[in-house]
Amino acid sequence: MKNVLQLIQNDDGTLSFFTDENAPFSEELAGKVFPFLKAMMPNLRRRVSPYKGPHPELASALLEWRRNLAREKEIPAYFILHQQVIYAIADAAPQTEGELRSIPGFGPLLFDKYGLDILKLSLSLCPSSES
Repeated sequence: MKNVLQLIQNDDGTLSFFTDENAPFSEELAGKVFPFLKAMMPNLRRRVSPYKGPHPELASALLEWRRNLAREKEIPAYFILHQQVIYAIADAAPQTEGELRSIPGFGPLLFDKYGLDILKLSLSLCPSSES
C-alpha cells in the first residue's frame, strides 16, 4: 500500500505535506484537509504577532481583503498570501508594480493574481509623498 499523503509538522507549527508522485493533491483537497487537522489539533495553529509597522491601516486592509477572498474561494487565507508577506507589503507600502514585485515572497504569479488589488489598496491608504 502506498502513502497517498504524508503530513509533517514543522518546527514553527505549520504543516508540510508530501504526496505519492502518482496521487494528485490539489489545493481544493488541502483546503479541506488542513482546517480539519487544525480543528482536531489546536497546537498546529500558528500564532503570528500583531502588526507593529509603519502602516497599520494598510496591514489591516490587506488582512481583511485576504480574509474576504479566502471566504469567496473557500480556501484557507494562507493559500492566498502568508501573513508575513502581508506585513512586508504593509511595511513597504508599494506604489508601483516594481516595488511590489521586489517584496520577498511576492513573485510574478502572485502579482498576476493579486497585484492590482494590492496596489489599489496601497495607493489609496498610503499615497506617495512625492506630489
